Amino acid sequence: EGRAALKKSMEKDKNLYLAVEKGVAHDFVRGNSLESFLILPVQRIPRYVLLLNDLLKNTSTDHPDSIWLTKSLNIMKNVANHINNAVIDAESRRKVFELFKQFTFTKTPIEQQSYFVFLHSGTVLKQCHNKRDAIEMFLFSDILLYGRAVPSNRYDISGSMNLDTTSVEDVPDKPNEDITNAFILKSPKKSFYCYANNPAEKLKWVKMITEATTESKNKIEARKRAGAGGDGRNIESAAIWKPDDTQDSCSLCHKEFTLFRRRHHCRKCGTLVDSECSKFTMKIPELSQEPVRVCYVCHKENLKKKDNK
Repeated sequence: EGRAALKKSMEKDKNLYLAVEKGVAHDFVRGNSLESFLILPVQRIPRYVLLLNDLLKNTSTDHPDSIWLTKSLNIMKNVANHINNAVIDAESRRKVFELFKQFTFTKTPIEQQSYFVFLHSGTVLKQCHNKRDAIEMFLFSDILLYGRAVPSNRYDISGSMNLDTTSVEDVPDKPNEDITNAFILKSPKKSFYCYANNPAEKLKWVKMITEATTESKNKIEARKRAGAGGDGRNIESAAIWKPDDTQDSCSLCHKEFTLFRRRHHCRKCGTLVDSECSKFTMKIPELSQEPVRVCYVCHKENLKKKDNK
């Protein structure tokens, strides 16, 4: 970043360019560029660690310098780690910035946050109610975004999941049911099956999402213990919609679906029902501010809860 900023300034300021060129031409510089001098302190840190390690190996433990060499070595190791982490963080911020420039949002825009760390991305198949669609998923430290690739190397982001309220489940292969390399993503707003291209990719997604959600939830818990944030509610995951082609009749009345008896999904439990068995509505705050379609079983359970209150 420093070298890029210097190059840009030299292009704009002719006097700066001439001054730098004059300095580089000096005999003391020995043909090195200014950029090489900027990186030199960072390159020397690992050399100091090696030098101190070598000195410590060749110094007896009862020598007066031993304790100071040990302290110096620990300090230089900490400095080296700090520099390495800073480089990794800078690269991650750059990656996040570049990705967000490629995103367009069809629904609520997600603003890039300084604490977002890019973790993984790739193509998976998302189970919709009547087909499987290819989507691009982008996993960050606190959020998962998904959408579809569009021309000009851009992505139309249609959904997001906050990782502190998201979970992932591995799904065993069931070839007879056309389920292979599958895992389930669950969140309060949306839950669905995903299908990876191969077993290794599936395991990577499950592992990385599990680690990221655990880390995000731990941060929220730490904030709660510190008295900052968290309302203590137990937020339920949205129901997974049963695919249309998995059954030919209503789950409740068992009447066969036809051109006129259409398939519908209960937004509360995700089951496939006809219009007669799903003519009720109820509010599910995590899904919508407006009442949504539910089956009569979920409707009755909701009424029972209200009566108990």
